[in-house]
Amino acid sequence: MEKPIVSIILRTKNEACALEKVLESIFKQRLDLTFEVIVIDSGSTDATLDIARRFKTRIYEIDSTEFSFGFSLNFGIGKAEGGIVICLSGHCIPVDTQWMKRLVAPLLADVDIAATFGRQEPIKGLNPLEEIMLLNQFSPDVYGEIKVVFSNANCAIRKQVLVSHPFDEVAVAAEDFIWARTLPDGLGIQYVHDASVYHSHPLSLEYWSKRFYRDAFFREYIKGVYDLEWQGMIPGYDASGLFVKLLKQLEWGVRGISDMVLYMTKNRYFKQMLLVPVFVALFHFNNWKGGRDGKRKYGGS
Repeated sequence: MEKPIVSIILRTKNEACALEKVLESIFKQRLDLTFEVIVIDSGSTDATLDIARRFKTRIYEIDSTEFSFGFSLNFGIGKAEGGIVICLSGHCIPVDTQWMKRLVAPLLADVDIAATFGRQEPIKGLNPLEEIMLLNQFSPDVYGEIKVVFSNANCAIRKQVLVSHPFDEVAVAAEDFIWARTLPDGLGIQYVHDASVYHSHPLSLEYWSKRFYRDAFFREYIKGVYDLEWQGMIPGYDASGLFVKLLKQLEWGVRGISDMVLYMTKNRYFKQMLLVPVFVALFHFNNWKGGRDGKRKYGGS
């Protein structure tokens, strides 16, 4: 049996709603390279595994207590046979049949490129608040501004680089940021604007409360352990001086709310607009609480 050139690692837990579309899109890709699909599941209780078994995949299960994004990916990398590893979240749906070809092309063309990452587009109407963030972070063309360093929700990396430079397994947020910022000198990362996936999370206040807290908590881990500044979703948190910090956060808050309201009005998201004050309040409360708890544990200044 021919050894695959590309190994696709899907991280899953209760992804039954999207996984079939993800796998259908993967197996419709048009490219000359051989590939394999590896599913790393961390305790699904829905039909995720049944769906995965209907496709040509290799499935590995890990205990949910062992899970972190970094551990799950490193585990999958250890099982991968391809020289190029694609990391894809279990609910990220490739937009077209050229996604994989475009994502790996820079790695095939330039030995100094260690990794690529593609655009993430929101699913229209599912979560207008996240919709705004994704449109702002990922440029749809080669000339636009990219506001993320790297994302392993939709990326391709040389396996030999991952073996020598694995993902952090403690952090449960921003392990991709840590990986990119600590990449050895001489290795490049390239954004591929047209290797796009649909990636959205439902507008669940419980989910976003936990995520805001988690991001703020591990912001302090990143600072304390790696001496790196990760702004996460809010600029100004690391500004010197309390007054400057508060001014920057106030500026961000006013501009952010204004942008949300204008965007939601333009797209007629009137019902969801009522959640904007709640969403913003949850963000600031959990950002403060997570940052406080993270500083206590990791000693970030």
